[in-house]
Amino acid sequence: MKYSARYQELAAKWLSNTISEEEKKEFAAWYNEGQDEELIIQSKFAGNEEAYRKQLFDKIKHLTSLSDNKVGPRSLNKRWMYVAASIISLTVIGALIYLDRPDTQRKELVKKEGSIPKKERAWSDDKTMLRLSNGDVVNLDDVPVGTSLNVEGVTIHKSEENVIRCVSDRKVSARDGQAYSTIIKTPVGKDYKLVLADGSVVWLNAASEIRFSLHSWGQRRVKLDGEAYFAVDPAEGKAVPFIVETRQQEVYVLGTEFNVDAYRDEKWARTTLVKGSVKVKQMHTDAVAILKPNQQAKVSHHMSKIKIRSVDASEIVSWKNGYFSFHDSDIQSVLKQFARWYGVEVIYRRTEFAETYVGKIPRSLSLTEAISVLETVGVKCKMEGKKLIII
Repeated sequence: MKYSARYQELAAKWLSNTISEEEKKEFAAWYNEGQDEELIIQSKFAGNEEAYRKQLFDKIKHLTSLSDNKVGPRSLNKRWMYVAASIISLTVIGALIYLDRPDTQRKELVKKEGSIPKKERAWSDDKTMLRLSNGDVVNLDDVPVGTSLNVEGVTIHKSEENVIRCVSDRKVSARDGQAYSTIIKTPVGKDYKLVLADGSVVWLNAASEIRFSLHSWGQRRVKLDGEAYFAVDPAEGKAVPFIVETRQQEVYVLGTEFNVDAYRDEKWARTTLVKGSVKVKQMHTDAVAILKPNQQAKVSHHMSKIKIRSVDASEIVSWKNGYFSFHDSDIQSVLKQFARWYGVEVIYRRTEFAETYVGKIPRSLSLTEAISVLETVGVKCKMEGKKLIII
């Protein structure tokens, strides 16, 4: 059986509803190849959706194991283990397992008029939460699209699912002590997009928290715990730089796009520049580094200087586009991403791991499916409640 980018292309067409009848037949013929009981792919399915998803996923695992580009570990005499053809085959897996979604689930949300309710419920760690400067708490996940709230002359509007926009018709400077007066925190398994009043856009990764002022003029400063991608509006120019503060560093920006990874359970804070220019300042030494596109600065309390290395920035920010991305990543790094996305606690029954991993996995996979992918590359694991046990 031949497995090529052609079938990845057809899978993408199927998902976007641009596939022709002839292409459907071509794809179905490949999909059903080598199977005793024929399983015809359709855009709608009757019966138990979860049972079909499992059947479909098992089938794709079987197909990729038969293909020329086999997914699985290759044992070498070095400390590497590469996931062969992972960018192609795992992307297809992620696409195919959702072919059974009904058309009704693909429709855009209908906007509803209304106001975002204040004090909707207490702070929750498993919801996307907004805390205002007056102490009011809002569960953003339960707020209908199209609703808004006016706070301190700024309109906070939920324009799309998982998107909040702050809009102000007038320039108001943040008062002393209010630079971090508003908080948005994401739970595990969900990212969120925030548009600040100055037009800068922030994509907040799962299990992350950002503190900011609703009034961006006079003091464009945010505080990050976790990971976020920033597209900073340069309109304010040199007069008002945009500053991202973490526990280890400050990042100074005039107008650019960059990613900051500063989770509390990580030794390093990593700033990756996509375009433009940023200045990274280490908090405890005042060491400074200027980044160019496709460079990453690593800062730690345990180091006296900033480490700079060249990277593929597009891979670093794959999470923003719906993928886990690994490049020479050890198993601990892989599973930290899984833990933040799926909300599991990782327990290691063994402590020595020699392999590293390369590739992309869609974050749309369920936990069960993600574990199956791990197993195809030789990682032995099992679930016990909310604990992922590495054997």
